[in-house]
Amino acid sequence: MLKNLYLCRHGESEYNAKKIIQGHIDTFLTPKGIFQARLAGEQLKKYSIQKIYTSDLRRAYQTATVIGDVLGIEPVVDKRIREMHFGKWEGLAYEIIYKDHTQLWN
Repeated sequence: MLKNLYLCRHGESEYNAKKIIQGHIDTFLTPKGIFQARLAGEQLKKYSIQKIYTSDLRRAYQTATVIGDVLGIEPVVDKRIREMHFGKWEGLAYEIIYKDHTQLWN
């Protein structure tokens, strides 16, 4: 039987809203992010979703939980699918990185 894989990015997080790189920094979704997750869940209703996998980071888990509530599915947590780690850039505003680390960014 053919299986499909659907990828869904987490909803807007607190750091996304502030334009800060988060990587492994564990931030919550904003109200907008929760709304985005609910919309994603509604859109995914038209597919036969059987499982939802999420990283252990709050923003991803919150997104998966909201989508799972819409679809009636409990998310499976797997820390191996975390966002990449950005090292010294984590917690810095994009503006600072563009300004102070242009060569490295490009």
